[in-house]
Amino acid sequence: MTLASRVYFQSFFLPNINLKRNIAEMYVTLRAVKEDLPIVLNGQLLENGEIEIYFIAVPTRERYVRKINEEREVLIAQRNM
Repeated sequence: MTLASRVYFQSFFLPNINLKRNIAEMYVTLRAVKEDLPIVLNGQLLENGEIEIYFIAVPTRERYVRKINEEREVLIAQRNM
């Protein structure tokens, strides 16, 4: 995980899984060799005390956000001409 995601995971996920017994749709970013991978994770605290975590990669969201930011920068640059 990225540093920001680790801090978020440790300060939000771990305390809340113990209080609420489940977490739904927490967005974090995993470190990868070529490019960071955004994921959505869900977790639940099982009766035996184990934590079960499911995650889904959402790379298209990251590309979509990046494209929006690029378009915004182009529009700002055109406006400042």
